[in-house]
Amino acid sequence: MSNAGLDEFINRLPHSLRLEVSEEIHKENFNNLDLFKGIGSKNFLAWVSSRLKQQMFPVSTFFYQKGDLIDNFYFAIKGTSSFVATDLENAVFGIVDPVIFLARQRGRKISRNAVILQYFGAEDMVINVAAQVHDSRREDGDFYFNKNGVVGSLRFFSVQSVEETEVLALSVTELECMKRDFPICSEVFFKKMMQQTKMLLHEHLSTLENKDKRFKIMRWRKRSNTA
Repeated sequence: MSNAGLDEFINRLPHSLRLEVSEEIHKENFNNLDLFKGIGSKNFLAWVSSRLKQQMFPVSTFFYQKGDLIDNFYFAIKGTSSFVATDLENAVFGIVDPVIFLARQRGRKISRNAVILQYFGAEDMVINVAAQVHDSRREDGDFYFNKNGVVGSLRFFSVQSVEETEVLALSVTELECMKRDFPICSEVFFKKMMQQTKMLLHEHLSTLENKDKRFKIMRWRKRSNTA
């Protein structure tokens, strides 16, 4: 059965049965996802399971690019993708690979400098909301969503598949519902996303600085050769 056919079949089931089937289908994925550690709510996991959409992305396909509308959050299930700086010849500063991520979590040394990730897509939400809070000088502590949420906000990062990649997608609308229906779980979720966003911004800045250094060295060498 195709992914679309499976989703259609599950959606036709009675509500309680749909939750049970969805949770069983995604149980192994949830057990391997670092994001859900510390979130023990069975109701929450059932809620998330029933809203996930399985998607496949061919090699060298952009999940999204800087400037696109924010639509989905993704859990990587299989395959490798990367955060790329499109204005710097697609320089890689973050790698999404569930196998490498789990290997590192289990203590295996991975000789890669880039940030290794297991899920992605909410970083742009964190950046947008942080900007909104800063602009409005809000002091109520609600730094996840303003009254308009993040619907209509734009992507800051670009993510591209390195090989055929399988993901589970959760829409931005569902993420906003999460805060309303499961506030405690939502807080854990977004705190982890804030940590991940900080790491990515740091690596992105380092990539920009290294590119600038290489440009200055090339310019100096060019001047030296023409002197």
